Amino acid sequence: MATLLRTTALASTAWTRDLVVSGPKRCFGVATATTKTNLKVLFVTEEDMEGTEEEDRQKVLAECIKPYFDERVPVVVRGAMAKESTPAMQSWTSLEYLHKTNHDDTASVEIGGSYGNPDVERPDIPFDQYLQYLKMFHSLHGEHGPKEDPWLKGQKTEEDQSALSEPKPDELVYMAQNDLLHNLQKDIQIPEFCRDASYGVGHGKPYSTMMWLGPRQTVSPLHFDPLDNCLMQIVGRKRVVMFSPNTNADYTWHYAGSEGQQKNTSPVDIEASVDHVLKRTFPRFVRWAPPAMYTLLEPGDLLYIPAKWWHHVRSLDTSASVNVWFR
Repeated sequence: MATLLRTTALASTAWTRDLVVSGPKRCFGVATATTKTNLKVLFVTEEDMEGTEEEDRQKVLAECIKPYFDERVPVVVRGAMAKESTPAMQSWTSLEYLHKTNHDDTASVEIGGSYGNPDVERPDIPFDQYLQYLKMFHSLHGEHGPKEDPWLKGQKTEEDQSALSEPKPDELVYMAQNDLLHNLQKDIQIPEFCRDASYGVGHGKPYSTMMWLGPRQTVSPLHFDPLDNCLMQIVGRKRVVMFSPNTNADYTWHYAGSEGQQKNTSPVDIEASVDHVLKRTFPRFVRWAPPAMYTLLEPGDLLYIPAKWWHHVRSLDTSASVNVWFR
């Protein structure tokens, strides 16, 4: 499956599927897709990695990431997480399992959509109560979104509209950026290169490991992180749109820090209509934003996001992810 990279700053519907076989010798089944600005995405299929011993698998993963770490560009690794070393890929699909192992924990949640919305509430609630919310959400709106991303297609089909009841913003409750719950830590293998400098990817100093759990349509607005980031997709699908921090154009294209946002967060809604919204409200974004890169994360995928790269994330299904910020 080819990753799709958008070639203009969301002002065009042109996408590329140009694939060139390349990469480190230890990376199996590597395919690199590039845009005109040389943004790269890597693939390693689960079949290629199947049967590899865990220790060697970690070396392979580090060798796959290292060229992109050195170039400071993102990379997607398909099949980065083996099911045998990542029980979460199966067990976290069960709300009953999450309840059984973590019913006494507390969750910090965002109510009302993106944290970029000034009206969003951020209470701490019992984790068990949050799981009850997810169960109710599933009964009303379902666990899975359309098979094809409506944003990528540009419009929803009649099938999409008839099959799904779309939630309102005040129905969205996102367990975003919580410390990975203690009883779930055994379910996932954190990449060794995040904590072992001998792999040659950074200094081997993890900063924090976070868990993200929420229903479809939850979103993290366009923002950047000050540290390198490994985002591991466990359950469901997420769409990620990224922009390079390196541009010779107007460096204020993102409007970060304006309209009440944090200094690392943009008020630009990249999903809005270019003609009817963005050109009027954020003209510098339309004119000066660097080419955007799109990828769809599926269970087992790992996305490496270099520090300072702008990214916008939306869950297309009920989704569980874990990320590690590291140096």
